Amino acid sequence: MIDLEIVKEPICHALGKNEVQPESSIHLAYKIDSGKKIGSNITVNEGLCSLVGFSPSDFKQADYFLLDEINNNAQIIELSDLSSDYKDCMKATKDFDNEDLTYAQMILKNKDKAKDFVHTKIWSEVISEFKNKWFGSIAIIERYCRKINFSNDLSYSFLIVLKNSQDPYELEIISRKLKGMVRHQIKVVNTKNLDKSLLIKIS
Repeated sequence: MIDLEIVKEPICHALGKNEVQPESSIHLAYKIDSGKKIGSNITVNEGLCSLVGFSPSDFKQADYFLLDEINNNAQIIELSDLSSDYKDCMKATKDFDNEDLTYAQMILKNKDKAKDFVHTKIWSEVISEFKNKWFGSIAIIERYCRKINFSNDLSYSFLIVLKNSQDPYELEIISRKLKGMVRHQIKVVNTKNLDKSLLIKIS
């Protein structure tokens, strides 16, 4: 029997550049991945991935999850700092909106086609990373459920938690881009807004 208590911890971002302590929340969740940098130390506590018998290299995986067995719901939680990726994507998009069609000329001098290229190709790298973590995390959670003889079908949702420094407008843009990623519920929030977005609260 796997005890989720041993993978329960405060929801916490990885240590960012120039940070002494990582941005974190008072709320708890169950860790999926293994190893998280905190200050100058690295914790090597196992996440659920290792506990159910997978190697961390087998899948891309999100950071945390919450499980509501009573209502057959699971929430996958990924903490991310998308600021640089977002700026790269938005810069390319704005370039196509300007009079200088340098990028557009690379694609048959067709501005609409060039803009479509940004949306489908450049943004796809960001979206693909989340998509792989989504499916990898589901595989891990489903194996856990089999090991505890929980046979009900779960409904999954995806919560992406960006740092508090991310602009609310950027959150909305990113959220719209990710909506088409999977047909399930997906939400993008800042760390400070976690309280209203968690599937359940655990202690």
